[in-house]
Amino acid sequence: MQDVDAFIFDLDGTLVDSSLDIANSANLLRQELGRAALPVELVVTFVGDGVGSLMQRLLGHDGPEPRPAELALARDRFRELYGPRCLEHTRPYPGVVEGVEAMSDRPLFIATNKPKAFTDLILEGLQLRRFFTRVVSGDEVPAQKPAPGHLQACLEGFHLAPSRIVMVGDHANDIRAAHALGARAAGVRYGMSELGTAEAEAEWVFDRFEDFVTRFANR
Repeated sequence: MQDVDAFIFDLDGTLVDSSLDIANSANLLRQELGRAALPVELVVTFVGDGVGSLMQRLLGHDGPEPRPAELALARDRFRELYGPRCLEHTRPYPGVVEGVEAMSDRPLFIATNKPKAFTDLILEGLQLRRFFTRVVSGDEVPAQKPAPGHLQACLEGFHLAPSRIVMVGDHANDIRAAHALGARAAGVRYGMSELGTAEAEAEWVFDRFEDFVTRFANR
């Protein structure tokens, strides 16, 4: 598609399915705290706003509002549990590897709320890093999506007009971050989150990654 100069992708729920590794690590943490494990389908609804929000929802789901000190301890312990497990089951969604390779004639970026340590492990472990010009993680910017800082950091130094950028993601935060930047947004329905009311705000919505590639790849 000739009126798009670059693409920015979310990671979890857009390029990779990390739901089981996140849920397993979260449930190990809950078990250490004497809580019952939660269904994977429920835990993944807590994902999308960074580790801090994940801990808030994970601990507050069936207990009192966690205090800041409890959240800090839980966040640190989750990182310890998730790091060694973040590649046990995490895999690219169907069509992602072939799709990003087909679109690599234009700059491809990743803007994720995931911490950099885990982002790097996953991209290197799945051999995806080579496709992306720049990757900006959640702990590399002051405010996470839906603030547009991730996206601005991706584009810094590239002289790319936001109106000619498409942000691709499975979460309402992705759609709203794109529009806050002045870019267009493509939502995906196959991911870990539900777009909810933001689906109506996206310029495009796709059921499969392959459908997105068909729409935008230069052929």
